[in-house]
Amino acid sequence: MPKPNKVEAALKRVDKREAKFPRADQRRVTANLEAASYEALRIAVATKRKPAGKIIDELIEGYIHKIKEDKPAYLK
Repeated sequence: MPKPNKVEAALKRVDKREAKFPRADQRRVTANLEAASYEALRIAVATKRKPAGKIIDELIEGYIHKIKEDKPAYLK
């Protein structure tokens, strides 16, 4: 009985995993958060049983209009 080669073994592992790629109507982002904000997001994910992206989407939809503009230093 021949041994399966490394490529075949890798393909079997990939087929078993769920893809983490965004859907066509989604975009992947990378953001730097303060440690406290990150912990608050992790706690919200665990307690509300929602993905982090869904929580961030809801926050943006509900509060983006309340964020003040950051004026350059020469205009202050």
